[in-house]
Amino acid sequence: MRGKKAVSNSGPLMALAKLNRLSVLKKLFQEVLIPQAVYEETVIRGMTQGYPDALAIKLFLERQGWQAVYVDHHGINKDLLKEKLDWGENESIQLAMNVKDAVLFIDDGEAREVARKQGVRTKGTIGILVEAFEKRLMDLEDIDLLLDQIQARDDIWISPTLCKEVLSNLKARQ
Repeated sequence: MRGKKAVSNSGPLMALAKLNRLSVLKKLFQEVLIPQAVYEETVIRGMTQGYPDALAIKLFLERQGWQAVYVDHHGINKDLLKEKLDWGENESIQLAMNVKDAVLFIDDGEAREVARKQGVRTKGTIGILVEAFEKRLMDLEDIDLLLDQIQARDDIWISPTLCKEVLSNLKARQ
């Protein structure tokens, strides 16, 4: 069901770009909204610092016609501002709160918990990959390799324990 909309924070965008799997987003979702602060972090600053995943994100978003969304900081929920979140997390959560039935892509555990307290459905990088697997966009061998890559890389901050648990659960379902 590609009719769904999502909002993405930085972590899942960067991880999927590093894994060369951004295309999964367009196969799963009609549109992925990127708050301006997230775009600035992942693309603008990333390209300035020479990160190859920044260019991959920029080109992917351009091809999809998905543009950064301005989020007025004066309109951010006061409860969010009380939390110790960065602007990308604040904007992502607020934008997800504003978009009916949107799911928020976010990996950071504390920010994810804050989002859930606001009634926002969340999904991390691993959850996106699992959904792609469940919708037969990739097979067990593909996801096994991706989870190995995540564990082997020091620039994707996802728990190796989580990767192993998810893979074990997927294999048990086969």
